[in-house]
Amino acid sequence: MLTFQAIKSQLRKKLLHLLTFGGVGLVAGLVHAVIGIALVRLQILEPFFANIVAFSVAFWVSYFGHYRFTFKSSNSQKMASVRFFITAMLGLLLNQACIYVFVYLVGISYELSLVITFMLVSINTYLVSKYWVF
Repeated sequence: MLTFQAIKSQLRKKLLHLLTFGGVGLVAGLVHAVIGIALVRLQILEPFFANIVAFSVAFWVSYFGHYRFTFKSSNSQKMASVRFFITAMLGLLLNQACIYVFVYLVGISYELSLVITFMLVSINTYLVSKYWVF
């Protein structure tokens, strides 16, 4: 039977894990947003293509942050990176679909579309990363 201290310790570990995931995701999301918004605002790329470039840079921030800090993986870098790449590509497809729908079909600003999309994609990324990648 679990004691109150054991339950408290487990909850603290899970909360720290989620906060770490959120922190790494926040940094990667900021990298993504700054690059994407800059490319759009400077009229270098349309939102759809700016999003691909920004996502590609943020991928590496996310991968190394989650490998090292969030999941503290003991899996090989090769296996984890391939699985994370697959996960990220699925995330990119979902991300691009959301951006397309929100910006081009619904008419929401790119900035607000990013916020909504980040929330939707983050849930998927966490679950797949936790149970398959790392």
